[in-house]
Amino acid sequence: MATSYDNTKDPYFKGGELQVNRSSVALSASDTVDFPSYPKAVQLLTAGTVNALPLKNADASFVNFGSLLAGYILPFRVRRINATGTTATFVGLYD
Repeated sequence: MATSYDNTKDPYFKGGELQVNRSSVALSASDTVDFPSYPKAVQLLTAGTVNALPLKNADASFVNFGSLLAGYILPFRVRRINATGTTATFVGLYD
């Protein structure tokens, strides 16, 4: 399967040790558009469901999480969260 992963949008692509997050940015869910810059992590602000596209998955290979609690951090990095199937609000965590 083809993937639309774009390493120019990934500030952590060059490798090295990851540091503790130093900023958070409100992100919007979209059924068609990847985040402008890939976050290091995504944390939920409210409880709900998340339909996430992991960084290197093919475009249609979403992972659905149900019944998540506020404060939950997704267990992998993502490049998009679909509006369809997502009820939680969330932020991206960055250096």
